[in-house]
Amino acid sequence: MIETIWEIMVNLLESTIFILFFTRIFSVRPIYTSYRHLGIFGAIIIETAITCFCNINNMNYGFVQLLLLLFDLLLLLALFDGSLAKKVYVSILPTLISLIADKLSFSLCDQLFASTLRSFDLGGDHRYCSTFAYLLICALFCILFAKLMKADLMMSSFLYAATYITSILGVICCNILLDILITYEKNIPQNIFFRLQGISFSVMIIILFMILLIFQISATNKRNADLVQKQHQEQTVLAELQHAKETADGIRAWKHDYKNHLLTLKGLAANHKDSQITQYIQSLQDNLPDYLNDVNTGVASIDAIVSGKIRYARSQHIELKHSLLVNDKIPLSDLQLTTILGNLLDNAIEACIRLQHQDPAAQPSIVLSMKPFRAALQIIVQNTSTGEYLTDKDHALRTSKADTSQHGFGLLNVQKTVEAANGIIDITKNSTSFCVTILIPEK
Repeated sequence: MIETIWEIMVNLLESTIFILFFTRIFSVRPIYTSYRHLGIFGAIIIETAITCFCNINNMNYGFVQLLLLLFDLLLLLALFDGSLAKKVYVSILPTLISLIADKLSFSLCDQLFASTLRSFDLGGDHRYCSTFAYLLICALFCILFAKLMKADLMMSSFLYAATYITSILGVICCNILLDILITYEKNIPQNIFFRLQGISFSVMIIILFMILLIFQISATNKRNADLVQKQHQEQTVLAELQHAKETADGIRAWKHDYKNHLLTLKGLAANHKDSQITQYIQSLQDNLPDYLNDVNTGVASIDAIVSGKIRYARSQHIELKHSLLVNDKIPLSDLQLTTILGNLLDNAIEACIRLQHQDPAAQPSIVLSMKPFRAALQIIVQNTSTGEYLTDKDHALRTSKADTSQHGFGLLNVQKTVEAANGIIDITKNSTSFCVTILIPEK
């Protein structure tokens, strides 16, 4: 009876260690935040029940580990936020840690007690010692990996498959070797016995280091992608600032010419040449530079960004309506404004162009609104759409362009910028329109 209770406690502690390990790496999905503790407790109980059921029915150790691996993956996919790549890697780690801890605890206790392997198995004389060592090693490995696995990952589908297949084969091979060692321990020469033990342990170490290596490569790929994203964002900002400079230079040049126009009008008025005055004024209106017809909110960054997008939209025969009610107390920096407005308007214009290509008779349009709303700045960008949207495996919108290494960062940049400003973003899409609504609290 005591042995049964001990085994249940060991399984419960083991499940607790691994589930808490997951919580140190991932955050619970927002929809489950209110039930976070209940969900974690439920996962611990379910995993413990699976382990106990398998042990009671004397199921193969390798099969039990594969079953728990599958449960861990499903748990991570259902309960936690994060990239699929990272979830794949982390779901494998408890199985590998368990196998390595199992072998290390057996080896450690074997050196201390000089006994047979069966004495450390269920019902063995040294079972308490081996299970305590096993739990301690599992906890130490989880603490180590929790510190190492902070980075996000980016890897191909091939690496997904390769990692899982290699890990499963490693689990199977090590389990076969362990069964052989336990079954034929007394009949195997000692030197061969230790060699087989070494091979089994080495296989698990090799697989573990292979996973760490692939993790580092995938993390590097993600960092490189983030650098490309940052470079793209900086290029966008520089382009917008260059446009603002060109606009300012153009206005100064126009003001210089405008003095001469006033002198001409004054001369015509002195000679009472009313018809010529009318013609001259009409000529001036017809030849006004584009930048004089643009937005003028008093916020230079908004004026430059929106004005440039209006002119580009106009060149593509796209109507861009705007209603901008802002003051100088905007809770966003020029860089943040450029990122949000630039990316949202770029995406809206591209969507309208796609609609034009799909339906030449369509009349694409964009509506931009900025105004105070309940102690916050509200930004709305709505555009006509084809109604066709691409999503990734996490149901997040992704780019429709072929070169995903250079595109697809726009909306992601906007989301990160809004999050950094403690704001919220809502995306609404249907068959005819796409709308992004942002609220940024006042500082």
